[in-house]
Order: sequence, then C-alpha cells, then structure tokens
Amino acid sequence: YEGEPILLLYGTNEKALDIIAAEIKVEYETDYTIYSMESHTDEQIDKNLTYTRGKPDKKFEKAATVVEGQFFTSAQNHFDLEPQGASAEFSGSKMIVSCATQWPFNVRDNVAACLDLTIKNVSVNVPAMGKTHSGKLWYAGLLACYAAIVTWKTKKPSICVITKTESILYTPGRAASIIKHRTGLDENGKIICRDIDISINSGAYPMLSDEVINRICFSAAGAYFVPALSSTARRLKTNTHPSG
Repeated sequence: YEGEPILLLYGTNEKALDIIAAEIKVEYETDYTIYSMESHTDEQIDKNLTYTRGKPDKKFEKAATVVEGQFFTSAQNHFDLEPQGASAEFSGSKMIVSCATQWPFNVRDNVAACLDLTIKNVSVNVPAMGKTHSGKLWYAGLLACYAAIVTWKTKKPSICVITKTESILYTPGRAASIIKHRTGLDENGKIICRDIDISINSGAYPMLSDEVINRICFSAAGAYFVPALSSTARRLKTNTHPSG
C-alpha cells in the first residue's frame, strides 16, 4: 500500500539521511485488482460475521412494505497536534521505549518479539498525550520497533518520527464502509424484519478485525428491537493502508 515502510535508514545526521533517501530508487510492480470494495472477491474477505434472530426471509414475504437503502462512509484521517514517533535507549540490559500510545503492552510485546527479548527486558514510557484515537493504538508499536532495532544495532539512543503529512495520510483511522439496509414493515408501519449487510475496508493488513466487526454487527440495528433480524459484517482486504 502507499506509505508502507520498506526500508529503514539510520544515522546521526538527519540532513545526510535525507540526501541518501533522495538518491535511493525503488522499483516495484503494482497490482490494483483488489482495490475495490464495491466488487470485491472472496479472496478479499478477511473476516465474516453474521448474527440472526428469528426468520427474516419468511417475515419479508409477509411484509406490506419493504424499504431499502445503501449508505457510504469514507475513510477518516487524523489531524494530531503532536507528531507520531518513538525513542529507544538502553538502561543496563533493559530496552527503554518511549512513545505516545494507548496500548503500552502491545508496544512492549512487539519490541520484545522483534528483538527476541523477554518482556521483562523491555520497558515502555508513555508521555502525556493529546487527543486519543485508533492512530495511537497499534501504530505506535510499529515506530517503536524501528527505533528499538536501531538502538539494538548501534547500542546508542535513537528516535523515529514520521512527518506530519505521513501521520495524516497513513496512520490508521476509521475504515470506509458500505452499508445496505432492508427493512420490512407491516400494514401499520411497524418494523417486523430487517436485513443489514456491511462491508468494511480493512486495508492491506487487517488489524483488530474481530473486535471491529463484532461491534459493527451487533450495533447495526440501532435502538430498534426487531423480532426477525439478520446482520452481516465483513472486513475486506484492499491495497490501502490498514484502518483502525
């Protein structure tokens, strides 16, 4: 996906690193065949969850009126005041990582796995943060691993910070979705059945897919109690950046 890290450069002079990075040319082939959500294939489905109550099909046959609608939500980007980044240093035999994260144990476990350390030898410091959201869940662990790798290789403190533009474009935000509602009503306008189908764009690497589609599937019907309900939610893999 666009914005995916593929090469890690490190050094003591930021301007020198910028010059080196500008001279590096990466050749690659692009396959956009799995970009679409509207005409997705079975291979794109990362997770599928269906909740059913009653017998919606039979209720729809008896419905006096059927109302259908299709809705779309776009992907959401974050506009943080503070930059996304992480630092790493050694304190004795322990790796000390600092980053703005809502999930410090995920950072600790991933740094430990990345460097083949025990979790007791990794400590995570969380500074005061601004607004919290999905961009500060697992993504901080990615940058923490980069900083930890450099410190592990050089035995010196390091820092990894992405630019403001990269933070806005590539950190995980709310996923884009396609939502289809079909509702059956009786002669008095009372809801007797509903069929809800939701597709979520999870990006190239589905993250937290179980939690996301569980919440979507079980909350899709809203505040209405419907005796016959079918609610399906699926996460689709595309070549966009991972969503929150």
